[in-house]
Amino acid sequence: MMKRILVGLGGTPSTDAAVRQAIDVAQRHRAELTGMAVSDLKRLANVGPVSIGGDAYARRLREHRRVVTKERIEEAIGKFESACKTAGLSWQVRREMGDPFKLMVSQARYHDVTVFGLNDLFDYGVVKEPRDLLSWLVDAGTQPMLAVAAEARAVQRVLIAYDGSIASAGAMKQFIQLNLWPNASIRIVCFSKKVEDAQQLLNDATAYCRLHGHETDAQRLSGEAQQQLLQHATEWEADLIVMGQRARRRLTRRLFGDATTQVMRHADQSVFLAR
Repeated sequence: MMKRILVGLGGTPSTDAAVRQAIDVAQRHRAELTGMAVSDLKRLANVGPVSIGGDAYARRLREHRRVVTKERIEEAIGKFESACKTAGLSWQVRREMGDPFKLMVSQARYHDVTVFGLNDLFDYGVVKEPRDLLSWLVDAGTQPMLAVAAEARAVQRVLIAYDGSIASAGAMKQFIQLNLWPNASIRIVCFSKKVEDAQQLLNDATAYCRLHGHETDAQRLSGEAQQQLLQHATEWEADLIVMGQRARRRLTRRLFGDATTQVMRHADQSVFLAR
């Protein structure tokens, strides 16, 4: 049952798409929305090394960042409130200062799903957030999460990446149980498995989805998900990719990457992420 949705208000074009997507889901499920804006003063103040005689410039840059961030927060909140009012939804707004990571983990505990722009998270066009931050949030328990592409479209075709792992099964089950888009077509794909093993995984996953009222088709694909998933999503014209996030050391992910990281960095589609 979907009752409360948390929306990150990052103040960039991706935020507008995230708000639209969250409102679409909220209307369908009669859920309330929480819009959250975070000003990370520590990151705004970090302008890097300051050369001799550059203190005045650094102070002006810090002040400029604070002013622009404040303006864009208020703009993002205004758009969010207007959109919720037009849609006839219940909403609230949280203005926070501090570490976005800790604040979002704290608030996600009391929401059924968290929605962000795919390529930004509280940067407000001033300070870029680390690209892996969304994956880290899932590692920390902020799940399920819907990361919305800037050019998000109506969700009609959903691609579920499934390999039999606990993470991928958890993502699939959470997506199916939340029933975010009841009428969407669903395809389940499995990579890099022996034919017999893959077919059994796909049969079991398809049976689970059908038990919950979702007709699906399933396909085994050759190659590794890290290289092939986005290509198949584009060829099949998927609007949303569903995938699990394995708990991994951040250093390992930065050095070697994984399918989730690749999708989060390069996808044109929105992504539903859980573990």
